[in-house]
Amino acid sequence: MPHGDGGSIAGLFDTLGGQPPGVVALILCGLLIIQTTFLVGLLLPGDLSLVLAGMSVSGPAEWAIVVGGGLVGCVIGASGSYLLGSRWGPGIRRSRLGRMVGEKRWTRAESYLQGTDGGPTIMVAVFIPVVFALTPFTAGALRVPYLVMIRWWALGSLGWVAIYVTLGAVAGELARRYPGWSVLFVTGTVVLIVLLAGTFRHKAHQSARPQ
Repeated sequence: MPHGDGGSIAGLFDTLGGQPPGVVALILCGLLIIQTTFLVGLLLPGDLSLVLAGMSVSGPAEWAIVVGGGLVGCVIGASGSYLLGSRWGPGIRRSRLGRMVGEKRWTRAESYLQGTDGGPTIMVAVFIPVVFALTPFTAGALRVPYLVMIRWWALGSLGWVAIYVTLGAVAGELARRYPGWSVLFVTGTVVLIVLLAGTFRHKAHQSARPQ
């Protein structure tokens, strides 16, 4: 007999699984554009959007469609954020919004961009909540060449989207098969996300150290 909470979560997975993959991909694309371009990622990490989108996936073709939508959203959002940073970066940083973000977070994003050649750290920064939302904007403000930024950002985004959509797909499939264990599957997914974010944060911090 499924537990109450587990049954509710399994029901959520069933609902998500009934959505057309094209619709899920479009919604995910829009969410990631907003989260990246308008710094919404500071409040709502994109990891959650990816995992929820992954819950709708039930096969390789659907996985590819959803991952493609997520990748497009990341690239478009980063491009818009880069443009904002290149034009109004210093002013926004000194504004009330910039002060709300916090100087420590701005400095951290800068350190990732200025470490080594700036490339690999841009790729890794995609995986780090908060830094994800600031990196393209900061790259524009620091005049990092757009093609350098977007190339590494796209590579990182592909890995990030693929990993978290896959996690959501696995959690969703297990929850649908074993509804009584849904809470455990969700908890395990959250723990894994936290561990992954911590690992990439550590790697980015190491790469950003002066040589």
